[in-house]
Amino acid sequence: MDIFAAAEHHFGQVQVEMTSRCNLRCRTCLYPTYARQWIPLDLNMAHFNRVLDVAPQCDAIHLQGWGESLLRDDIVHRIRDVTHARGQPTLGSNGTIMSAQLARGLVDGGLASMTFSLAGPDAHSNDRLRGSGTFAKAVAGIQTFIAQRSADKIPSVLINYLLTPYSYPRLPKALALASRLGVDTLVATHLVHAVTDDQKALSSCEESRQHAWVFFRSRCAVLWRKTQLILPDVRPSPIPVCMKNPIKIFRRRGWLRFPMRIFVPTHRSCSAG
Repeated sequence: MDIFAAAEHHFGQVQVEMTSRCNLRCRTCLYPTYARQWIPLDLNMAHFNRVLDVAPQCDAIHLQGWGESLLRDDIVHRIRDVTHARGQPTLGSNGTIMSAQLARGLVDGGLASMTFSLAGPDAHSNDRLRGSGTFAKAVAGIQTFIAQRSADKIPSVLINYLLTPYSYPRLPKALALASRLGVDTLVATHLVHAVTDDQKALSSCEESRQHAWVFFRSRCAVLWRKTQLILPDVRPSPIPVCMKNPIKIFRRRGWLRFPMRIFVPTHRSCSAG
């Protein structure tokens, strides 16, 4: 059954991959791993219009996938489309190509929240996974966007902070950075898809006294920081994506924050999930 054909349904967050093109080749991403199978292409308007049809029935329309959404020349127009369709548009980015003009367009277009991604609180930990100079560009992008939003802090700004063996102990430092930048929320996340030995090693954050102490320090630091902190579960535990799902697709607790439907336009041997 096409869930988008049922007007009475209500959806949490619908996640839409606007493009599979990306300006980075992160060690934690599937793009460089499956470079031969990857098709760099944008989602066409026919599929995007189907999302607009149900925008009023969704808590949010999140325009992000494996690609970098800001590479689309029409991304500001697509944000406006969701707003005009009475939806709540949200966006995710690696932040490295943000400009003042682009930020202004996103804010004026009705963007509800902007999420930036970091793999560490400094160049040493972030750039080793995402490439030389990416940390400085991402921080500059966050500053540029925050400077363009309204005085009442709309849209909200979040940082998705990837937990790895290198970044995990630096979580308090990441919280301090987010607070200095004026970020509203820091969301610590695990690596979702680990398909290579390198990625599996990066996703390994076993529970320990050191990690418990890091979490404790981070929770205490929130008391004098202006940034909210959202922490994932430390222990992975399989839970069903949907209790009514007859094929029992599972995810690990804390890895996905919202019920979602993903439009994936450009990957060979992959299906929408």
